[in-house]
Amino acid sequence: MYAKKNHIETNKMNLFKISFFSLTLFICILLIIYAINIYPIPGVDSIVFIPTAILYSQGHGFINPWYYVTYYTDPTYSGLFNYYVPLFPMVLGFLSKIKPDIKTVFFICSIFSITNLLLFYYKIQSITKNINSRVVKIILLLSIPYLSTYLLPTVGRPETFTSLFSFIIYLLYSKKDKINIYLYNIVLCILFSFLLSSQIMSFFFSFSIFITYELLNTKKIAKCIWVNSIRLIVILGLTCFIISCSPIGLSGTITGIKLHIDYINTRHDNSTNLLLYYWLFAPLNVGFLLLFIPCIFFYIIEIKQKIIKLDITKKILILLLQIVLIYGIFKFILYAAPTIYNATQFILPLCCYLIYNIINYKVKSIKTAFTTLIFIAYISGTFLMIRGFILFIDTIYDGKSFENAKSIVNKIINKNNNVYFSQNLWYLNDSLDRNKLIYIDNLKKDDLLIYAQVYRDIPSEFFQKCDIYYDWRTKEKKDFLGIPIRKHPQGFSFIVFKVKDKW
Repeated sequence: MYAKKNHIETNKMNLFKISFFSLTLFICILLIIYAINIYPIPGVDSIVFIPTAILYSQGHGFINPWYYVTYYTDPTYSGLFNYYVPLFPMVLGFLSKIKPDIKTVFFICSIFSITNLLLFYYKIQSITKNINSRVVKIILLLSIPYLSTYLLPTVGRPETFTSLFSFIIYLLYSKKDKINIYLYNIVLCILFSFLLSSQIMSFFFSFSIFITYELLNTKKIAKCIWVNSIRLIVILGLTCFIISCSPIGLSGTITGIKLHIDYINTRHDNSTNLLLYYWLFAPLNVGFLLLFIPCIFFYIIEIKQKIIKLDITKKILILLLQIVLIYGIFKFILYAAPTIYNATQFILPLCCYLIYNIINYKVKSIKTAFTTLIFIAYISGTFLMIRGFILFIDTIYDGKSFENAKSIVNKIINKNNNVYFSQNLWYLNDSLDRNKLIYIDNLKKDDLLIYAQVYRDIPSEFFQKCDIYYDWRTKEKKDFLGIPIRKHPQGFSFIVFKVKDKW
């Protein structure tokens, strides 16, 4: 009887492992398919980074002529990409030279995304060996489609890189005792310099938490400070070298970033409603707050348990670091609701940390409460992934694909001189270096305006001040099995207006 029970449990475990691997593989393949088909439509922030990568790969320079911030950061008004650290668009542009277009760029982004998922699968396998809890198994299965909503390749932000680099650092630290010390330090410094060269806040939070754990686990405080000081110097040196190798150079980049920081410090988009939306309901990170709260709880418990046993010097240093982290959360994450990406880029190590603690935490009531929060977040993200997949099939079936849209748009461009794009269709022009975006103040009679149907309603003033030149719109709302699943189309549908008179 005992042997039979063990056999049944083994079969259940094998079935779970096969299901977990199969689902991971399916999502990885789906992310590549999305990248090749440019789906979903590249978001608002893609215009900040991806044009630079494509134009750089095509030999037009390290520029972004369509991002308005360049008017504040580039005194030459030539659209220089000097407002952000350069590694993300620079690497994408360099790798895309083999076939310089937007599909190549997003395909490369998808490779980073699927690497993240495969590493997550590997880590989860190592911390959930022989797990028998049905609830935990369901959560693990739901975690894969949930994470895919964070890893969509067409988002087009540096977190495509930093989510992977920070996750590798997390995995590396967990294996540090099994790795040659010299190799460990070399890889660690390179990864941190990649973070700092891709997204400054990613480095700030990663390095602060890394140093916290270094102090918590060290037996020799002086050696710990000395070693990490050397690491920091090396990281800064490597970062300066990387930025110096960029087309803008070190001095130009630092000057541009300072001007950019001065500008973004004027942001005020941090109302309670906006914060709730971005932390709970935003499609790219739905339910993130439900995961962040238990992670903070487990982190505080862990710090509290370990710090009690430490001497006064370590306690002071660790507490000072936590103050710096709290300041960073308010200063760089909560100061504007959309900047939640400074936190969500760590979703993979956060999920691993959360799952590990849920499995091992002993207080049943708290464990049950947090498990419920995780389940709500994961099931919400899974439904969003399924919805996105259904809308992808609908977009292909509807014919409103990237390739079809690009073909129609370039025929219109070839027959007309003054053609302008709405911000979320900038990539449809075959000649990106000659692209022009819609700016109301500059419009004149007979200009053509290509306006996307996706995301929001087309402003009524366009219908009042223009004639319809070409209509390639589709049905606004979409139902699936009688359930409404969209308010606006998800494909590349658009309408072309012809200006009646000077705007």
